[in-house]
Amino acid sequence: MIASASAPRHEALRELGAAWCVDYRTEDVPSAARELAGAELDAVADFVGGDLISRSLEVIRPFGSAASIASVEGDLELLIDRNITLHGVLVRPDRARLDDLREMIDAGTIHPVVDEVLPLEMAGEVHERLDSGHGRGKVVLKVR
Repeated sequence: MIASASAPRHEALRELGAAWCVDYRTEDVPSAARELAGAELDAVADFVGGDLISRSLEVIRPFGSAASIASVEGDLELLIDRNITLHGVLVRPDRARLDDLREMIDAGTIHPVVDEVLPLEMAGEVHERLDSGHGRGKVVLKVR
């Protein structure tokens, strides 16, 4: 897996399983990822939005995949030309899904990254921090 973040966050990405890291501040992420992989990519996951998916289409192999949790902008013609599947990912939690996640956490199958646990009264500040895009992991609001 190739991951992208600012250089100070590369060690955390390696701890999460990234084989290689690209510094988005100093490198063109799609080009650098293709170079590191030595081939076109099977898939790209976008957690940022903007034009990242459209800029990545030329490095995804034909019949590959792209997924985004955010807005997608730019020229998407290569989706059709290269038969790339685009997945929009919007998680709508429900009781069964949350139970499945809890079971995976309890079994050690997945390991959520929690940055901080803060009181509910700080929800406004938490949203400002999340909007800045500079957190490391999830922020949990403590209700009780």
